[in-house]
This record gives sequence, structure tokens and C-alpha cells, in this order.
Amino acid sequence: MNQLLFFLPFLTCRLLFGCTEEFPDNQKDRTRVNAPVFKKIHQGVNIDTSVPQNGVWFKVQHDAAHFRAAADAGFQSVRVFMPYYGDIKSKEAQIVDALDNDLAIVVCMWGLNSWSKKDISVGTEQIAKKWRHLTRLWKKYPGDLVFEVLNEPEGIGFKGKQAHKKAMKLYNAAVQAIRQEDTNRPILIGCPGYNDSIYLDPYVTEEYLTYTFGDSKGFYDDTSTELTHCQKREFYKNGYLKIPGAIPQLKCCQTCH
Repeated sequence: MNQLLFFLPFLTCRLLFGCTEEFPDNQKDRTRVNAPVFKKIHQGVNIDTSVPQNGVWFKVQHDAAHFRAAADAGFQSVRVFMPYYGDIKSKEAQIVDALDNDLAIVVCMWGLNSWSKKDISVGTEQIAKKWRHLTRLWKKYPGDLVFEVLNEPEGIGFKGKQAHKKAMKLYNAAVQAIRQEDTNRPILIGCPGYNDSIYLDPYVTEEYLTYTFGDSKGFYDDTSTELTHCQKREFYKNGYLKIPGAIPQLKCCQTCH
């Protein structure tokens, strides 16, 4: 039987904060050295599968062999998706599978469509509560576990300038909740829209990311945080690339350039 494995390369995704960065005038004298896991993410791949309890859509079920194959192919990290109401035990099993294969793992949350339809305070409260719980639960895992706090806000209804501002409130609430529990957990913050780079300025700035932690530290001081953004979307013709072997159809999507 043919299977569909969503196997999405993101090694070309731009993670904006590298080892050293340009800062605003009041930050010019600072040199930024980020958490080492972010270098591993540059050699990563999306493994977009489901777990027995749920998935973002109907997909191939997760198998630890997917992660072994990624490691054998030379990738250093994997990225998986977690619906807001997804099964936590199954997601934790994926974390263990990745770490067992010496892979970093990015857990990326799919938010709720209801957040764009209700007062944004409902969404900020829910996303903060979820990430606070996960941060406490998974604090035992090393820095190769990365939290990507929200995937593609426009995909859950945040479209347009005012909606972009609301989406940034979700990002900020999530990161604030994480930092209150763990000041060092590596975090990826995306842009409004579909993580589009055109929205980096003015949205992914201290104007909207107002969270604080530690001794009055904030967004520009947070060396365990990087930004992920996409510049261009391309799909293979008809969405499928035929390959021989045990997985006869491999669905590919190069989401970032």
C-alpha cells in the first residue's frame, strides 16, 4: 500500500539571530552568542506525521524509524507539529525518539482557529497555559528540545494588519509563560502571516515582544531565542515526488528559501 510521508526540508529556513547580530542603537556594544542548538536546526527536516491519537490532518503514523532515517541521512534536527489539543504523551515519545538518535527536535504548535474569532485575551490565556504546562513537564530534557511557540498565524485566521498585531500577542504570551518557568529553553518565534519575512519589521521587535525574565532581561537579551521566517513558498508539481523503495510516494514541500 502506498503511504504518504510529509517529509519537509527546512534546512534552508532562515533563523534570523545568528551568532552575532545587528542591534538597535542602544544595543550596539553587545555581541550575541546564541544557544548551540540553533546551528543544528540549520541542518534539519520537517517530519510531518500523525500520532495514533490525533494529528493536524490525516497522515502517516509516526515511527521511530523516520528519525533514524533522518539521522542516517545526515540531518541534525527534526521538526514535528503539535496541535493545541494534541496528545502530550505521544509528543513526548517523539522527543525521546529524536534524542535517542542524537537529533535536536523542534516541537511546533498548531493553534486554534477560535483564537482569531474571539477576544485575543482568550487565546493569550490558553497558549500561555499550554506552554507553561509543557515547559514544566519537559524541563528535564536537554537544550536539544526547542519550542516553536506558534505556526503560521494566518492559517488559523489571523489575516490583515490588525490581526498581525493580535498574533504577536500570542507569541509574546507564550514566550513569557515559558521564560517564567525556564529561562534557558531554546525557543523559535515566527512572524505574522505564514511566518513571512516581510513582517519581521515592525512586528518581531521589542514593540510587540515585551516579555521579560531574569534580571530585567528582554527580547534582545534572550540568547536562547531565535526567529524563524519564510521568504518564499514552492511546491513540487502535483505535490508528489515519486521515489523507489519502502515509501513509494514522498510528499515534499520546501517551505523556506
